[in-house]
Amino acid sequence: MKNKYFKPIDPRKTKPANFKDLELFKNKLIELSKKIDKEKFIKIKNCLVCNSKKLNKIFSSRKFQWMECTKCGHHQKNSMPKYERLLQFYNDETVENYLNEININYRLKTLTIPKYNFIKKFIFKNKKKRWLDLASGLGDMPYLLKKKGWHVISTEIYEPFIKFAKKKLKVNHTNLLLDKYLEYHQKNDLKKFSVVGALGYFDILPNPLEHAKMINKLLEKKGTIAVNIPINDSVSGILTSTFPEDSLRQITPMDFSVFSKKSIFKMLNKSGFKIEGVWYHGLDYYELISKLIQKKEKKTSEKNVQELLVFFNDFQKIIDKNKMSDLLLICATKIKEVRI
Repeated sequence: MKNKYFKPIDPRKTKPANFKDLELFKNKLIELSKKIDKEKFIKIKNCLVCNSKKLNKIFSSRKFQWMECTKCGHHQKNSMPKYERLLQFYNDETVENYLNEININYRLKTLTIPKYNFIKKFIFKNKKKRWLDLASGLGDMPYLLKKKGWHVISTEIYEPFIKFAKKKLKVNHTNLLLDKYLEYHQKNDLKKFSVVGALGYFDILPNPLEHAKMINKLLEKKGTIAVNIPINDSVSGILTSTFPEDSLRQITPMDFSVFSKKSIFKMLNKSGFKIEGVWYHGLDYYELISKLIQKKEKKTSEKNVQELLVFFNDFQKIIDKNKMSDLLLICATKIKEVRI
């Protein structure tokens, strides 16, 4: 397995970094939690990865109780509404604000291109160059891939992202969930993919293992799955457990899971994949500073705390090299077929 550590970035250009913006985002999450709380909840009795029943309470946040699997370290909610009901709660207003502020060129340079350059090191060499990008969001990855000569299918179900991708990047997303796309793909006997990108995907699913197996079905022999995933055994994970009500990035109202290193590796292995490379990177130091800003006295200035973000790359590099990053980019090769 080949590992890489650290990715330089200025979080002030991609994330809220002052008290007003952090408080606004936090309040939107609270309101979303209240709306979801009115739904009928279904208890989740087993670990979503290893199926163990040994789940311990660890903390609660915004009306949700979070559990930890004692077998694989996976974190998940103890109950949630049906996934189909959850989809209606996507906050269009929050998304629109995000889209208005996004610097797509900065995102391409600092996020999308580095991810692509890492993933391509592990792609089995062939001439087909077919890529399926799941929950593709803004469309920056398929936009880049087309420029690199790939045949790309990108899926996205949220209308604001679909409109943004089409208007700004000329990317046309397929508006289908994975199970429906797999059904369509098999019914029409379409060619399998060289790569499937799940770059921010598994944590929002009630059945991540099943989806990993569906991805296996869509990949050709020796095809590559690329997974970008938040991790709970990280500095951010510790901060989230300590200040769960102030968490803005992990344990959001729409999340079912926060994976551990052990649980994400286990899920990929159970789905017929061999892990080839892992890139440890994250925003743990930003997470720390955002907590300090939220916890400051209202009458005191946040300027001194904000200035600490200047040292983001220096501190984050140390965190990443110690494998305590809150994000992993994992590349794995399909080594066998699996049953769903």
